[in-house]
Order: sequence, then C-alpha cells, then structure tokens
Amino acid sequence: MSIKNIKIISGAFFVIAIAVVLYLFLKDQEKQDFPKEYTVEKVWNLPRELDEVSGIAWLEDGKLLMVQDEEGALFIFDLNFNEVTQKIPFGDDGDYEGVTVVGQNAYVLRSDGMVFQIENFQSDMPHVTQYESEFSSRNNMESLTYDIKRNVLVVVPKDRDTSDDFKGLYEISIGDWTIDTIPKVKIKMGDTIFMGVEKKKIHHTFSPSDIAIHPISRSYYVLDGRRPKLLLLDPAGGLQRLIRLDRKRFPQPEGITFSPNGTLYISNESTGGVATVIRLRLKE
Repeated sequence: MSIKNIKIISGAFFVIAIAVVLYLFLKDQEKQDFPKEYTVEKVWNLPRELDEVSGIAWLEDGKLLMVQDEEGALFIFDLNFNEVTQKIPFGDDGDYEGVTVVGQNAYVLRSDGMVFQIENFQSDMPHVTQYESEFSSRNNMESLTYDIKRNVLVVVPKDRDTSDDFKGLYEISIGDWTIDTIPKVKIKMGDTIFMGVEKKKIHHTFSPSDIAIHPISRSYYVLDGRRPKLLLLDPAGGLQRLIRLDRKRFPQPEGITFSPNGTLYISNESTGGVATVIRLRLKE
C-alpha cells in the first residue's frame, strides 16, 4: 500500500473518530440534567390508560383535566389521591392533543385542527359541538390554551405554519368562533435564542407540543416535546428564555398547565416507561 493511500485511510479514520466523539458528546448533553434551570418538586406516575397523555389543564382543588392522543375521552386526575376520579367520553377515537377549560366547558384540539367544545363536561349529559379551523393535519396541531383576558383560545402549529420561518400563536374567538389568519405572535425559527439547537430543516428547530399562559405574569410558556425544551415569551410575544429539559425526567413532554398561584405542571407520555406529571419550579 502506498504512503498516499495510507494517508487517505488515516485521514478517513480521523474524521470518523471525530464524528463519533462529537455524536457521543451531543447525546450526553441531551441526557444530562440542568439543575441551574429548574427544580423538580414532585412527580406523579400516571395509570396505564394515560400512557399517551397529550394535554392537561388545571381544574380546582388539585385536579387536572387530561386527554390522551388515542381515545375521545376526558380524564379527571386527582393529584391528592394520585388517581383518575372520572372519565368522560366525548367522541370517537382520534389524535387528541390539547385541552383547556373555560368555566363549565372544556375544549379539546385534535391534530387535524378540529376543536371540540364539551359543554358542562362534568354533568351527566355533556353537549359536544365540533368546530373546524383553518388548520389541517399538515400543521399537526397540538397546542391549546385559554386566554382569560382576551376570551380567546390560543393554538400553535407543531410542524408547519404558512412559512417554515416561524410558528405562530393564533387566536380563536369563543364568542363568534372567528379565527385570525394572521398570528398574534410569531416564534421565529431563526431567532438567536435557538442558537445551538437549530436544525437543518428550519421548521424542525422548535416543534410546539403545548402552550400555557402564566396566570400572574401573563407570559406564554410553550413546550417542545420532540427535543424537550420550554420556551418563555413575554405577554407581547418577545422571546425571553429557552430552557432545555432533561430527557431522563422529561422523555416526551406533551402537556403544560398552571395552577391559579402560578405553580407549573408538565405531563410526559410514557415512551416505554411510565407516563408522569411533574411539578417544577423555574430558577431565575
């Protein structure tokens, strides 16, 4: 073998070795905890019927309303007793992703953009109405919350918006069911806050899996379940902070909600383990 060939082979092995080391480093970065960002205060293991928990909303007295992405049913989970206390069917099986509560009514978002209004959802005979939106399965809709100040639902595409350059926060009026075609807020995929986590396909840089509004500060909190992250936006939509979540504790964060005093809860699908709800406190 010529010296030239030896140099070529040696160079190829060197490049491969560097690539392997870099890959292992990045994988280790994904797995490590980030204690400077938040404190996990309590963890609840969910029953098997909630393995696919995909959205949560605060009710009252330590209870959460939940949906899972395979069955058309609402679940009331009592954090105090660590159990499901009520199951409320509302539709056929489907990919249900987001849930929020407005008074006595619950709203559920399906991934194809369909919104279900379940009136008096805790009564013996809840009334269900379906509303079409401007979105479709192409957008892959998972994020839903209620803005009490503006009396609107807020939704966010997970996969693609009208442009790959941003993911928009869109408002749906509950009164007349009008949907803004222009987003109130744009999460720009090229913003410097995503430096270091950006993807080659720019729309994959941040993939919203749920959204909540802080009851006191009015800031938006947006989850990314594919690559566990939490994005904070001020009430005007300015990007403030990107928090990387430890994949060991947050293997697939799909739901987020606040109690009235601002306590933060995030739910995780099981991904082969146990589905959980985690109470956490962010550090300044």
